[in-house]
Amino acid sequence: FGRKVRPGDLIHADKHGFLVIEPEAQPQVLEATRFMDANECQTVIPAARNSTGLSADQILANLAAAGAAFGGNAKARFQRDGEW
Repeated sequence: FGRKVRPGDLIHADKHGFLVIEPEAQPQVLEATRFMDANECQTVIPAARNSTGLSADQILANLAAAGAAFGGNAKARFQRDGEW
């Protein structure tokens, strides 16, 4: 797609495609990764783990609320919109 990649570039790739992380942003990647992992562990994972015995509607409602909390935390931390 015309994106240039050089030896030594840090690349993030997933099902949506890939991007090259700018050298000046690379030191922040580990911190951001740790934040997002903790965010998921505090929101989405507990909602899924605590679903035993609930109705499908309640599970979906809990997961939706957890997803909204996850997104709100990420937006507050990074001050911009994203996939969350």
